[in-house]
Amino acid sequence: MKTAFRAIGLLCAVLSTANVASAEQDVVVKGLLSPDQQQRFDTCRAQETEREVLHKTGIVADMNKGPAWAKANLSAQRLSQILRYIHLDEQVKFRCGDVFAEVSVIEAEEAAKIAAAKALAAQKAYEAKRAEMLRNIPNPVRKPQTRTSRAAKRGGIPPLPVRFRR
Repeated sequence: MKTAFRAIGLLCAVLSTANVASAEQDVVVKGLLSPDQQQRFDTCRAQETEREVLHKTGIVADMNKGPAWAKANLSAQRLSQILRYIHLDEQVKFRCGDVFAEVSVIEAEEAAKIAAAKALAAQKAYEAKRAEMLRNIPNPVRKPQTRTSRAAKRGGIPPLPVRFRR
């Protein structure tokens, strides 16, 4: 029995280092959840991480060989790890699925809010820039006046040059 507790202590030590990988996601989630949701999420995250650590030890291969083989060939410590893995697997599959789905919905809603705020800010910046451009439209460059146009303003078009015929 003492070896089982030592194994669980070792697993807890491994879990504390394995939780570093999911820490970035947990930071995003921390501010979005109520305290009850946060507690359930933390519990499920810890159970999922512990299950993954047990899975990496090759426990599924031992389980696939059957109960008779396990009873004859595995130590009591390994059998207790198998029982713990089965318990964690059930917890993660049946209790934590809703929690993780709820958290992912909350994260998606928060991401949508952030994207909408960014789009609104970009729209306002565009409208401000457009309004500034409309205020500062330069006057068009006028064509230089020609003699013909001056003559037309005075009251007539100058006569065409006369061609000499041969």
